[in-house]
Amino acid sequence: SMTDQGVIYTSPDLIQWTLLEGDEWNVGAEPIVGVFYNQKKECYTITLRPDWGVRKVGYVETKDWRTFSEYEDCLQTDSLDSPLSELYGMPAIEYHGYYIGFPVIYRGFKDDLITKFNGGTIESELAYSFDGRHWQRSVREPFITGLDEQNERVFGHKNNMVWVSDFLETDDGMLIYCSAAKNEHGTAFVTDGDGKICVFYMKKDRFVS
Repeated sequence: SMTDQGVIYTSPDLIQWTLLEGDEWNVGAEPIVGVFYNQKKECYTITLRPDWGVRKVGYVETKDWRTFSEYEDCLQTDSLDSPLSELYGMPAIEYHGYYIGFPVIYRGFKDDLITKFNGGTIESELAYSFDGRHWQRSVREPFITGLDEQNERVFGHKNNMVWVSDFLETDDGMLIYCSAAKNEHGTAFVTDGDGKICVFYMKKDRFVS
């Protein structure tokens, strides 16, 4: 929820939603937020940023969606990233005993005053975990991007921002649902009609290719 508190809504049919009063899991949560069930810890894990504008990722855990653990950091950019890169969020999934994260990297904006939020691209890389709490980043290359030639052929233009939203495992692979925008960060958020939904198909166990 884009509010000052991380609040919870429930629904019996995915159409009608009701706010759970008094249940908060974070203060100042921003997109991009992810949730997966941790089989090893027997709890739900929410991956999120710690507060509004703070660009690193951690997690909060809950077993009943009424009581929540304290926020813990688990991932941030480092010296292997391009200068001024920031971690925008990390949706994650449980995948056959492993945990796969999609760190959303914001980069490419100008190194000038008052330009941090204007310009720049968003792509998703890969991370992994054996317990759903301690994460390692994989190759520092875009795994989901709107800047490649295939995107340009499909849409007629490149998408400067693409971030992972949801997943659906199929018999022979996985569908990865993403939000995307043609314009760069900042401009895209105030441009009517710029947003779109993309679906990427990945063959089974192809996380490294």
